[in-house]
Amino acid sequence: MRKSLPTGALAFNPRALDDVRAMPKPNLVLVVLDDLIAADLSPARAPNWNDLIAQGTEHTNAYSMPVCSQSRACILFGRLGRSLGILQAMNAEEGPEPPADALTLPSLLRSAGYSTALVGKWHLGRHPVSLTPIGAPLGRGYDRWIAGSLDNLDSYTAWQRYEDGQPPQIEMGYATQVQMTAARAWWDATPHPKFLHIALAAPHAPFHNPPPALLGGYTPDPSLPVNRQRYERMIRSADWALGELRQFPGIQNSLVCVVADNGTPQNATAPGQDPERVKTTTYEDGIRVACAWRGPGITADADSHALTHLVDIPARFLQAAGVSVPSCWDYEEPRQNAISEAILAGGVHERAVISFDGYKLRRTGDQPEELYYLPEDPFELNDLVSSPGYQETLASLRALLYA
Repeated sequence: MRKSLPTGALAFNPRALDDVRAMPKPNLVLVVLDDLIAADLSPARAPNWNDLIAQGTEHTNAYSMPVCSQSRACILFGRLGRSLGILQAMNAEEGPEPPADALTLPSLLRSAGYSTALVGKWHLGRHPVSLTPIGAPLGRGYDRWIAGSLDNLDSYTAWQRYEDGQPPQIEMGYATQVQMTAARAWWDATPHPKFLHIALAAPHAPFHNPPPALLGGYTPDPSLPVNRQRYERMIRSADWALGELRQFPGIQNSLVCVVADNGTPQNATAPGQDPERVKTTTYEDGIRVACAWRGPGITADADSHALTHLVDIPARFLQAAGVSVPSCWDYEEPRQNAISEAILAGGVHERAVISFDGYKLRRTGDQPEELYYLPEDPFELNDLVSSPGYQETLASLRALLYA
């Protein structure tokens, strides 16, 4: 039986983390999957994910932003979009741009002696100096950008591949395989300590059938819609990548975090999922994401129900590396509240705040507010906003949501 950490406990065992700090700096690995909730990672579909959480701690109460670039900004800059002053998508062709001198996870690690590399998807604006897409991650603290894509792929088998600061070339190899091969090559050639950030395209659209070699014999329910079947196969291919990662030399002694950037895409929902309550919304299936840690200082075979957010991830990597967390970052531990928001196409402000005790206030644009108590209403069916007895809760959550 998996261990359930005490209420409020996080993945890190404080005593074990002290031991980690006393050791040589650990290698660090971050894997970001694209469009995924934990419920989609069944043992049959994601055996490597399930092995990962058997060796580490799964965060069952982890929140993201409702769209990709805002989530990835939390991880890179350690700050919420409202703190950066940017709530729109950070398009690599035309901005908007965070400040050129904004501290980032890779820049701080590089200053502490780490080699840093991003493999795969960027989607976080232009180079802060040249204001062009070429080599954008290099301007934010990565030594290398390998098998990269500016944002979402139009095809997994004919895509623009970026290498460091060079103009892109057309890559005909299957993206997930190419990215993992590139990640392994960098890992093998790079001395300790190192930080490897793998940002896979999978299982983001376009939905398709990956190469059979990546599926391990997995077959979706044939009664499902075609897009859902393809999406499930793509989840299995992303899990194949986690299996490849397990073969990297020294990975067992490295600190690894695997997380998704937001929830299920609207046109690949599972039976019972409401397509109006997934990605691009702040309902649970849009922002409550898969997240797990494994390695030094992590409690094995455990669940942490403590509230956490993608913005906490970079600070935990810095702590493990013995680097001070910047005071301007939005890291909080234990976390009392989690903010999720983005300005969507058409200028609609999608936002929510979740409290550590399970209350959630959300709003889409100028639509009415909604209040839920998630421990008793995980599917968000019982709106309490007009119910008596919640005025104090509403006042405290509103102060955060509209700050």
